Amino acid sequence: MDNWTIPFKGVDYSVRTLDIRSIPSWEDECYGSVNVADKALEDAYGEEPWDSEATAIDEKIFFYVENIENYNEKELLKHLEENL
Repeated sequence: MDNWTIPFKGVDYSVRTLDIRSIPSWEDECYGSVNVADKALEDAYGEEPWDSEATAIDEKIFFYVENIENYNEKELLKHLEENL
């Protein structure tokens, strides 16, 4: 799991890159790595339609999770499995 941030309107938001192929039913997925971001980033976009910056960032995010900092890799994968 890679930990990094995406800057948006002067704030850095937490992002994790996960290999989702360990989730049953996703093991054969052609893309294994996905980006999961903190829900605060999605909230920061505001109401749709979003501006081009928000749209470009959102297209890189697979899933948003509330308080992503509170999850380790195993917990994030379990959360995704339960909520996809």
